[in-house]
Amino acid sequence: MRRKISTNDLEINMYVTDLDRPWNQAPFEPPFEFQGFKVSSDDELTRVRKLCEYVYIDPKFGKEAKNYLPDSYGLKDITQVFVSLSSSANTGAFSDETPLEQEIPMARKVLESANDMYNQVVIDIQQGNRISEGDLEQSVSGLVSSINRNPSALTWLTGQQGNDSHGYVSPVSITALALTVGRAMRLPMDVMESLATATLFQDIGMLRMPAEIVNKKGPLTREEKDILKGHVDASVKMLDQAVDFPSTVIQIIQQHHERRDGSGYPRGAAGDDISALAAISGVSDSYQSATMDRPHRKGKTSFQALTELYGDRGNNFEKGVVEQFIQCIGIFPVGSFVELNTKEVAVVVNRHPEKQLKPTVRLVVDADGERITDPTVIDLANQGVGDGATRLIIRVTDPSEQNLDVTGILA
Repeated sequence: MRRKISTNDLEINMYVTDLDRPWNQAPFEPPFEFQGFKVSSDDELTRVRKLCEYVYIDPKFGKEAKNYLPDSYGLKDITQVFVSLSSSANTGAFSDETPLEQEIPMARKVLESANDMYNQVVIDIQQGNRISEGDLEQSVSGLVSSINRNPSALTWLTGQQGNDSHGYVSPVSITALALTVGRAMRLPMDVMESLATATLFQDIGMLRMPAEIVNKKGPLTREEKDILKGHVDASVKMLDQAVDFPSTVIQIIQQHHERRDGSGYPRGAAGDDISALAAISGVSDSYQSATMDRPHRKGKTSFQALTELYGDRGNNFEKGVVEQFIQCIGIFPVGSFVELNTKEVAVVVNRHPEKQLKPTVRLVVDADGERITDPTVIDLANQGVGDGATRLIIRVTDPSEQNLDVTGILA
């Protein structure tokens, strides 16, 4: 678990996880080094002390400090908000209960059940019927359980669903991302279920928006965007008539488009007036929207979307929420296809929270562009001296460029 210290107390062999400012303002290589580094020389000590007033270290990966700063020092840490929601103050990462390959079949069943439930809810609302709370609770519980066992399985599967016919993402995709953050924060089961329920239905009000705007192939005008902002209030009204949701769920739905600097909608709420759970939902929604294709534009890579989120932290979203999201999702999420410096193409099959730029990958295309029939798994963070050329990720790539069937890669 990371701890805040003054740079005056920083010593060689301490592992720095975060600075008191964005990494891209630091004279370190690479500039987007979310995984941190171990201080190895007096020169590095001098550079960090000259740049920063305080940093975060993780004693698990390096030397302990003699003195630590309170979390309230410098910037308000969003983790303090979550402590009030959780029965445990331990927000560190923990091991997966099941291996990825084992969880994927179970997660696929959970996903199918959730999609079926959501489609039935849409039908019930359109016909003016009450929602079956039993089916809803069963689906939500299944989603939370799968994420708790191994979040990579469900997030990868939802990532393969793509957009619907109107260019909108599956609601389960956003739910999986939000629950992954909630898991890392060790939120209790009932709070996780509230987060899941809200993220599933937060955009259902789009059903009440003008079809000619929702289905528009090109960019929206300012007036059209203003009309679509009404989907938030529409969502709350539709759900109030169909099911008795607790106030926590309604608050998340009402606030998931609000922004910390007051630039969001529909109320223009700002700062601490936005709930921590709504902030999780908002970050998850923004990331998923940025990475998905739209009729008028190609979606960003996960790396591009995370870079933008990180650079904007503290403005649209609380700094701590963005950093936690990045740590949970990873710069190269499981299932990402990446090109290596060896011209090989690989798929990410496991991540190292402490070394985000060096995940474990499975080689799927060789340097000559040929599909590998017996893929080799390589841990980029632990390549031995005798392994030949050191492999590094140079970019995220689109599997369609290699004619790869992504459904057959991980499971």
